[in-house]
Amino acid sequence: LGAGVAGLAAVRQLRHDFYVTVVDAKEYFEFTPGILRAYVKPEHWETLVFPYQEVLEDRMKVTFKCGEVVAIRCQDHCAAVRMIWGEAALEEIDFHFCLIASGCNFNQFSRYGTSPWFPVIHQVARQGSELDERFMESRRRTILREHQQLTDLNLRKASVLVVGAGYQAMQWACELNYFFPSLRVFLADFMPRCLGPLPEDAAAYCEDYMRSHGISTQYNVKYDENSEAFWQRIGLPERADRTYVLSGAKHSNYFVDEAAQSQRGPGGGGWILVNK
Repeated sequence: LGAGVAGLAAVRQLRHDFYVTVVDAKEYFEFTPGILRAYVKPEHWETLVFPYQEVLEDRMKVTFKCGEVVAIRCQDHCAAVRMIWGEAALEEIDFHFCLIASGCNFNQFSRYGTSPWFPVIHQVARQGSELDERFMESRRRTILREHQQLTDLNLRKASVLVVGAGYQAMQWACELNYFFPSLRVFLADFMPRCLGPLPEDAAAYCEDYMRSHGISTQYNVKYDENSEAFWQRIGLPERADRTYVLSGAKHSNYFVDEAAQSQRGPGGGGWILVNK
């Protein structure tokens, strides 16, 4: 369940000895680590994607089901899948072994972790969305639309706040700064420095790069869009023209029974519990 980098790695190993069925809620693979460059340079997106049908079925000779898993019935050894075509009916897929590689999202302030990092593909998060990013063309249009909005902000010399200081947030701040030089880019996080899990030397190098290129950084400050004190502290008393949150992980295990989900953890819990 899930055909990202981890899911595809499993398929490559398992396909020689097992009958493999791959389920993913969208019709295409997207190389997530490169996606932020696509927003600032849209033609780059074409190098990050491919249709699952072509690669999984035609080349790897496994079965691909394009749909969203809504339930796993462990006792019956089957998964209920709402197919991308004809969503009214559920299709049941039998299995002897189920591997979950559904990934996660990065926005602790969004109920479903919505951010530029990953397309919005789950039904619970798609409510009210104009574009259906399960389809390649809609995902392309989303990226082009965001790029146009950034172009307009750049012409206005607008301010952009990036919340977070991990590698995703840092990359996004630097991409914006490089491709839209008229933007005023601010980065804020509640941690004491950027790149918390990495060595001090790596953090110092990245901090020097950002500051030398005019990116304003503020640490030990918790994001609160309704707090005037927050905006004053980061140097934006009039608030940012645009805010991007790339901080905190959110689960994507909406199909897992609540009894098997954690009540605590990053993003408020929801992570799959294991007994070994």
